[in-house]
Amino acid sequence: MERFYHYHEYDPSQEVQIEKEAKGFDKGTKTGIMSHYNFRFDYRIGTGKCAARRIPCLCTSCEEQLQKPWNQLLPACKQDMFAENKSCKFWDLFQGLNNWRILDLVDKVGASNADDEFTEQIIRNYISIMEEKIKDGDVGAVSTSDNNTDGYYLVKWCSDPYTLQEDIMNTTFTDYEVIEKGYMVCDGLYYNPLPYDDMKHWYELSSHEALIPLQQVLHTGIKMESLSDANKSSKSGQNSSCV
Repeated sequence: MERFYHYHEYDPSQEVQIEKEAKGFDKGTKTGIMSHYNFRFDYRIGTGKCAARRIPCLCTSCEEQLQKPWNQLLPACKQDMFAENKSCKFWDLFQGLNNWRILDLVDKVGASNADDEFTEQIIRNYISIMEEKIKDGDVGAVSTSDNNTDGYYLVKWCSDPYTLQEDIMNTTFTDYEVIEKGYMVCDGLYYNPLPYDDMKHWYELSSHEALIPLQQVLHTGIKMESLSDANKSSKSGQNSSCV
């Protein structure tokens, strides 16, 4: 399991106070948030939601369960990765008390929240990180809502990041029909996946140009392995690469 972390210096002037309340716990005593110590946030669960259980466990069975693929047709509570796991090393102790549950994070009654401001701050910080990391000629992963993909496109950067000087109608990146003046963007070329079932993660660089808003960038600096005698397929072309 590979993880990436982005560090950002604390700036008190950018501090935003929000208060949320978690809904979805069982009724009764010792069943609330103070009895839960393992929280999992994932964009696929949905905005304002998270998964929770009482204690963290990364035994072999629990780790394998968290690697199970996400079914786009099912809600988070029905996903295999959050199913009851009787193979967990602690099953005999908890007997289901450590099952995952999906929580809704709602505004706390009486609290004065600034969700929009908080979200904008996160996006600004993330854009600053990507602006430093993206280099002309590198390969990056870009998020997409296209259900025919695994949730991302691969692109080869054809410029360093820059500030857009005018509104642009973007016909090559459907998540943003119009990219507004002032956005941080980067030029790129799409990698097309090869259309063969036995060649997953093989791509061919296209001439399809794209203008990518930096907030859509998931990762950059991805290493592609070029076609060679030791890494080839009878179906791949001269410009094919695998990731």
